[in-house]
Amino acid sequence: MTYPCLVWPEKQHLFYPNLKEYIFCVLEKYFQGRNILYHGDNLVLLTWLLKNKQKVDLIYIDPPFATNSIFYLKRSIGDASYNKKKELINFPCYDDVWKTGINSYLNMLYSRLILMHKILSETGSIYVHVDYRVSAYVRILLDEIFGRDNFINEIIWFYKTGGVPEKIGFSKKHDVIFFYTKNRNKAYWSPQKEKSYLKHRYGFSNIDIKKDSKGEYTLVYCRDVFDIPALRGNHPERVEYATQKPEELLERLILASSKKGDIVADFFCGSGTALVVAEKLGRRWIGCDKGVWPIHVCRKRLLQRVKKPNFQIVKITKQEQQNSLKPTIFDLQVSVKKEHRFNIIGNYFKITILKNSKKYCFCLEDFFPLKEDESFSKKLKINKWSDWIDFWAIDVEGRDEFVPTWFSFRTRFNRNIELKSPYLKIKKKVVKIKVISFCGTEYTQFIKMK
Repeated sequence: MTYPCLVWPEKQHLFYPNLKEYIFCVLEKYFQGRNILYHGDNLVLLTWLLKNKQKVDLIYIDPPFATNSIFYLKRSIGDASYNKKKELINFPCYDDVWKTGINSYLNMLYSRLILMHKILSETGSIYVHVDYRVSAYVRILLDEIFGRDNFINEIIWFYKTGGVPEKIGFSKKHDVIFFYTKNRNKAYWSPQKEKSYLKHRYGFSNIDIKKDSKGEYTLVYCRDVFDIPALRGNHPERVEYATQKPEELLERLILASSKKGDIVADFFCGSGTALVVAEKLGRRWIGCDKGVWPIHVCRKRLLQRVKKPNFQIVKITKQEQQNSLKPTIFDLQVSVKKEHRFNIIGNYFKITILKNSKKYCFCLEDFFPLKEDESFSKKLKINKWSDWIDFWAIDVEGRDEFVPTWFSFRTRFNRNIELKSPYLKIKKKVVKIKVISFCGTEYTQFIKMK
């Protein structure tokens, strides 16, 4: 039996990148770097994974919804609390605007779904998270690529926030998550259960009835309607990202369709919910996003919410842009064997180094932003230089990649940042220091310890 397919003008002119034009450069590594967060075009990554015959066991994606909107983040400056509305500014995060409307959106998603199908293992599954704007189109694409027989569920994620109608219609209070497998006869599946609260006891026999603060309930197999609250502004999980999804949602999907040690991939990782949950549940993971800010949010979230983060950040860039990844190197002109305190003024920041026996303490004393960052200062209320600092780290390992020995950063609920490191033992003669500004720009410099 044949089924209808979606047709649009650009469908037959799919573009796939030439991998010879790109390089993959490791920027940072935490612990062994078992999991990988890629900063770059996911189409390049998917093409590379396919060429290198790498498979993944579970894919969850939350791609753009074709909203024709630019998404902004409400960010707090420096030590100011998020409760102080006057201190908040709208910071551009990512855009969901398509030049030729739905046609260019479909072209983007179609080419990527084809590659996702090819790298998915025979026991693998994919969850595609969309909403009413594109759900009808995406369902037909998935039927074409994964096969109608491999459709499992149209999951409804129901929530109570947002979605108030303007003039006519019911409030829009749900998203859609399409669940497909590579091969439904081989797909891994671990049924999950949820609480079903009872309004009365009569009529129930030979079942285990439990009780909690909400009342009496039984455990039943999960429905395809997920009643999971969306994250409000004061929720402990909440980070600086507009379209963040709750960990409970991803936990249910990952537990159902993967086992420990499996590889979970999110190629539109955004705030990193899938990555954080995968790491907590003992899965390996691959994340990718092209935006500077999503990568920085993921970095901080993984370091904050995972006890022993084990990942690396890899930049996907074109060959001709390779030199832009190299940090500035400047020498320390004072012998560290004799002096106990000395200052370094580099291109981007001023550092004071304190010596105690064979260990060194690094104090961030001042910061000199680049012009592109400084242009924001007219819009921002920068009261002191430290307001620029959102994250900074020190690497004394001396490896090729940046391996943070110590780091400090601001979070949504903890606005303080330590500007003085503990005393650290230097293993090599080169110390690397990285600062990430309020705007997400990375500043990395080396200190040669003589």
